[in-house]
Amino acid sequence: MITVEALDLADKKAVARFINLPYRLYAGCPQWVPPLRADVRRLLTPTQHPFYTHSAADFFVALEHDRVVGRIALLEHRLFNAQHGLKQAHFYLFEAENKPHVAEALFARAEAWARGRGLNALLGPKGFSVLDGFGVLINGFEHRQMMSLTTYNHPYYAELLEGVGFRKHVDLVSCYLDIATFQPPAWLAELAAWAQAEHGLYVRAFSRMQTLVQAAPDILRVYNQALAQNWEYYPFPPQEIAFATEQFQRIAQPRLMKALKHGPTTVGIFVAFPDLTPVLQRARGQLSPLSLIDLLLAMRRRPRTIAIGALGVLPAYRLCGGNALLFAQLLKTATELGVQRAELLQIPDTALEMRRDLATLGVKPAKTHRVYVKQVS
Repeated sequence: MITVEALDLADKKAVARFINLPYRLYAGCPQWVPPLRADVRRLLTPTQHPFYTHSAADFFVALEHDRVVGRIALLEHRLFNAQHGLKQAHFYLFEAENKPHVAEALFARAEAWARGRGLNALLGPKGFSVLDGFGVLINGFEHRQMMSLTTYNHPYYAELLEGVGFRKHVDLVSCYLDIATFQPPAWLAELAAWAQAEHGLYVRAFSRMQTLVQAAPDILRVYNQALAQNWEYYPFPPQEIAFATEQFQRIAQPRLMKALKHGPTTVGIFVAFPDLTPVLQRARGQLSPLSLIDLLLAMRRRPRTIAIGALGVLPAYRLCGGNALLFAQLLKTATELGVQRAELLQIPDTALEMRRDLATLGVKPAKTHRVYVKQVS
């Protein structure tokens, strides 16, 4: 007998059981990266996360014989819905044992929750901000998760979702680029030089964290504007810009961040991070004094792998070679740092131009995440 209960956020024991479920489901899985428990707890604390200043969320657990066998977060993201003229509920943090009746019970409750708020669709996995990984992994299970910037799940998750009526909304592909052996085509350097000579574009590099933090609001502003046509976009309010800036400081290496400039104006961005996955796996969800030292030491080392989270250029400058200039500068910096491999994260199948550019460069997909949708009224 499955029962689904709303999570009492004031009940520390119940919150701990919600947080701990994936640690049991993925025990011994070398591809899974344990999230920091403090970060998950922050998502469950309305006073600590900017999402709750404009939107609402509830959390539920599925119990079988008083044992947690599934969980889900349900979100009404009002800024997203207003931006796109939708009435969607989003689901996130979905985890479940491989039992169809567990998924059926959780999503029956989710549909009732959505209808009770006047919403007509369920979409997800989609988290509290664009910094959360999207979708359910549907192929590439042999590859390790990239920090908390993407997600990992068992192969049966897609079957559970499709079994309760979900269908594809968008697929997002992550690709690997072997920088150590990559031979950029001659046209890349030529296009980058043309962008500089003909259009006056140049790349601002960052060498110190203080300078990067000062520029972070401007970077996020351009991110907002450059990706305004993307399916996941919503306008970042000031409190989320401050929150994202704080998160940047935790994992950023300044030299991996680039700003495309035209005169004094930032018109494009390149956002990349060192891969701290091994550190997070060793931490096992807790930032103890030893794991904090491990993290600080890793941040000081030159990364062998990097995660490319965003490359965006304002629409008016997209035909001016800005993408090529940013990419060429990133390759130069990565080579100087001794980076061996880059993972380009979650490029949607709606980003046709970027997909074509990557195919031209010989970059091949490695992992695919799928965001699902279901009408509920």
